[in-house]
Amino acid sequence: MFRIKQASSGSLKHRYAVAGNLLNIAKYSASDSDGQWRALNRVIYPKNYVFPKHDIAVAFSKAPFTYNAHVGPIPYAKRHTDYNGKCLVSGYGRTGQAAKDITKILLLANLDIMRNEMCSKVHSRRMDLFVCTYSSVTDIGMGDDGGPLICKNTGDPNESTKGVLVGVVSGHASGKGSFFTRVSKYYGFVNKGSISVFGLSLYLDIFLTITIAKIYKTFLY
Repeated sequence: MFRIKQASSGSLKHRYAVAGNLLNIAKYSASDSDGQWRALNRVIYPKNYVFPKHDIAVAFSKAPFTYNAHVGPIPYAKRHTDYNGKCLVSGYGRTGQAAKDITKILLLANLDIMRNEMCSKVHSRRMDLFVCTYSSVTDIGMGDDGGPLICKNTGDPNESTKGVLVGVVSGHASGKGSFFTRVSKYYGFVNKGSISVFGLSLYLDIFLTITIAKIYKTFLY
């Protein structure tokens, strides 16, 4: 369904991915003992990507992340369904409108999920490729793009005890709420990209959520 386009290894030179989100104020240091940094090998994304449609990609790091009490994998959704209740989003985005409103720590927010039918009405367009949330006091901000939206009790066959990745932060419409790329719609694209393009020897995760920081065991509910 989605044609694959690649970002060359040359264009990724000197670019690194950090657990959580790619875009934050952290600076790479070889002696960093608090974070895990990995150089990117390649990135693939849908050839017909035009924001906000198909706003997703697959990144391959040159080496795997080390899983520990704070960093671990999260499975991604396979089944298309209408989620409900609250889901967790995390990121290093801005906390306000001013340039000084930044954070050095990963922030969390529980957002109310909007039914897909309602989402299409609110945004006045078909939103089948997205998961939408209602506006709230705590919401995503600039710099959170690519961050994970994790839900529990979805019935998805891939869901683990930690939940399942259902969305990737895409954008926010003032007065209408935030919208996330619906991961289940790209399940085949992600799997096809990991197998047919690069083989199984590289390390796969959703772009900009390469490894989710598991800050607390009580991450969800």
